[in-house]
Amino acid sequence: MTVTHGPVIAGIIPLPRVAVAETNRLGVIESFDSNAAELLNCDAGRAAGVLLLSFVDPVSQRQYLEDMQRARRSTGALTSRLFLRPRRKLPVRCESTVSRVDSRADALRWSFRPDGEAAGDGEGGGAALTAALQVGERAAHRIARDLHDEAGQLLAALHLAIEDTGRDLPDPARTRVLSMRGLVRSVEEQLRLLSREMRSPALEDLGLAAALESLGSGIEARAGTKVAVKALYRGRMDPTAETHLYRIAQESISNAVRHGRPARIVVRLQKFGGKVLLSVADDGAGFDVPAALAARHGRGIGLKGIHERVDALEGTLSVESTPGKGTTVTVTAPLCL
Repeated sequence: MTVTHGPVIAGIIPLPRVAVAETNRLGVIESFDSNAAELLNCDAGRAAGVLLLSFVDPVSQRQYLEDMQRARRSTGALTSRLFLRPRRKLPVRCESTVSRVDSRADALRWSFRPDGEAAGDGEGGGAALTAALQVGERAAHRIARDLHDEAGQLLAALHLAIEDTGRDLPDPARTRVLSMRGLVRSVEEQLRLLSREMRSPALEDLGLAAALESLGSGIEARAGTKVAVKALYRGRMDPTAETHLYRIAQESISNAVRHGRPARIVVRLQKFGGKVLLSVADDGAGFDVPAALAARHGRGIGLKGIHERVDALEGTLSVESTPGKGTTVTVTAPLCL
């Protein structure tokens, strides 16, 4: 993946040799050395009291939990391979060793030796990144289904409860209670829009262009920001590629609404040669791109998920922004049919 923002800035941040953390028997962090703080991009003070599991990539969480359970029963050290997930960075593959600190196994000591390969570098890393994105996509689909089904049923029950309660009350209390139905209907509509954005039926049935148009309409209804979708390419692509591009557009729009407060966002989808181009441009607050990337090693400002998906597409990412003049995120990727 290539990232540009005017001049290309490249650099390598060396990984610490061995990072050490101690947890209680439930996996809650109790101590965190400086190497662990550097590796996981989180200082010791903020890590204390946090589950170490939150720093483990989804593709390795089952292995981590099995290692933790076995270590509590074993008198020796256990070694395995795990992908850790530093805050705002790509996963890092490590050799993990865990052992009991005391005979009662009330505390565990973990050491992680990075092998220098992030989960986007090399053959094994690319597979791990793809697996991690698939896990995230399944989680999004599950949450969307729960929002639609379970939350919808609960709100329907709340409607009936309001009706029953209001019927037994004298005025003006009855009027005030029954007026709550409008608030419940607003919540239902917001959940419906969120569910549709997280698992777009249009993406599966009609393709990326239709899904982007549906996404734009949902954002307008939910956030009040005008979204214009200009899809010059309406052909179907590989389903995985369509999903990645849809999520990139979704994250870019979300970042713009959350941080830039724009009046208008323009989404463009077009084909040229053997490539597809997706851009999201807004007229919001903008920011100083080189300063933001330097301060956060290029993985902050809400771009982590976009970086990962562009990596998976083997594409390029361009971020152009000027304070007070908006932001444009552009992704080009091979056209996968």
